[in-house]
Amino acid sequence: MGRGIYNLFRSALPEEAATDENVAKMAAMFLPYYDEHKTDKTRPYEGVVQVLEMLSSAGLSLAVASNKYQDGAEKLVAHFFGQFSFHKILGQREGLPIKPDPAIVDQCMEGLGISKGEVVYIGDSNVDMQIGANAGVRTIGVTWGFRSRAELEACSPSRIVDTPEELACLHSWILGLVCLNSRV
Repeated sequence: MGRGIYNLFRSALPEEAATDENVAKMAAMFLPYYDEHKTDKTRPYEGVVQVLEMLSSAGLSLAVASNKYQDGAEKLVAHFFGQFSFHKILGQREGLPIKPDPAIVDQCMEGLGISKGEVVYIGDSNVDMQIGANAGVRTIGVTWGFRSRAELEACSPSRIVDTPEELACLHSWILGLVCLNSRV
């Protein structure tokens, strides 16, 4: 959780069984099931839709950078946030590094003509704060998600917020592209 589905599968196996073949078998069983049930108990955090409305209305570009597999990221964003125009929705893709490798932030920026100084990466885990640092962009850690405030603080984000309302108050500090983790 947080480092991509294939790493989750690998870590669930005993060390001697954590082979590419066994991970592929797990994926073959899990992914079709998850595809059918991914929205059964998943919901956006309260207040997040309103923050996205505010950011979008302010003319900011939105992107999703996730370690969720690509198809899953696209479908979840379309299902829960289809009313918003995302510049890019990027998940874990074959042959490309996963977060905290900064390449996905550069890919989110493609075609916008903005600098890294105009990008804010918002997320709820140490991996999110690390990718922001690795990419050389500002970061906002949100405490209502996946990890603790202490874990976020240890990564020295630009800001930490405790509620979506606090995040909305930072809209003038957020200038250009907003990269979101898919869980936010």
